[in-house]
Amino acid sequence: AKEGCGPKLAEVATKVNEEGSLFCYNKNMRYVYILELNDRTYYVGSSPRLEERIQDHQEGKCKSTKDKRPVKLHWYCCFKSDNQALAFEKYLKGGSGTA
Repeated sequence: AKEGCGPKLAEVATKVNEEGSLFCYNKNMRYVYILELNDRTYYVGSSPRLEERIQDHQEGKCKSTKDKRPVKLHWYCCFKSDNQALAFEKYLKGGSGTA
């Protein structure tokens, strides 16, 4: 399991996506993710339900990415608290370029 996914196996689920990448989920975590959009730009977001949120982006349910589909998960990280995740998301969206 990836770091931050927690020790309780009952709370962790893994799944291999279509590209062969491994997703690791913990229902008590919040995820920050970066999507690569079809125009080669990137979108940063966060969600407690990573896989479902990516599906929302793919299906055009998200205003900010619906015209830039398909999207591809470029990177993600899980955090133990909403505050940590939201602070990191804000940092990434700040344009520092050093993350």
